[in-house]
Amino acid sequence: MFSVCHGPAVFQNLIDPVTGEPLIKGKTITGFTTETETVMYLEKELKGCDTPLVEETAAAMGATCKCGELPTPVHEKDPQHSSP
Repeated sequence: MFSVCHGPAVFQNLIDPVTGEPLIKGKTITGFTTETETVMYLEKELKGCDTPLVEETAAAMGATCKCGELPTPVHEKDPQHSSP
């Protein structure tokens, strides 16, 4: 089972029919940190759509969230197209 980007948010509604427990309970998921969601101005938009944040989903479902560090944009100047 896998998901991409904000996909782990869908796991909050997935219940194992045999155990009745959340499907991700005791598992590790990956995704954006809440800090990243905030810095990228996504937190309010996601909350407005009633979409849980990845770290919140993991905590609520008994899973571990292994999220990467806050992304740092990389900028490079193209010497052929830079202004004088």
